[in-house]
Amino acid sequence: MLTVITENQVVDFEGEPHVVVKDLPRRQLVLKPISEEYGWGDIFEDKHGDRVFIAQFAYELGNYFSLTTGNRQLEGDQGSKVEVVQTLLRKGYTKVGHLRDLGKPLSIQ
Repeated sequence: MLTVITENQVVDFEGEPHVVVKDLPRRQLVLKPISEEYGWGDIFEDKHGDRVFIAQFAYELGNYFSLTTGNRQLEGDQGSKVEVVQTLLRKGYTKVGHLRDLGKPLSIQ
């Protein structure tokens, strides 16, 4: 059976959530563990240009916040870093940078 995977898709591999990312030097898609690919403070953007960042507000508990208003999203979207990233990827967001890079132009990676 052939399974088609796409960039930013979350897949279960060996019991752990992984994300499909583009390896630019090799020009191919690869699997990376979500916990290694994303971190608190990462900025994501959707197709409408809305930007959010993920932040931890309690031990192993975080959410995503609007970069424009600073408002925290619904409590139903909170969880571990992996759960928050999975939620954003399912909603069509892609990582564009990190909070420490706000003085620099953000670009889709």
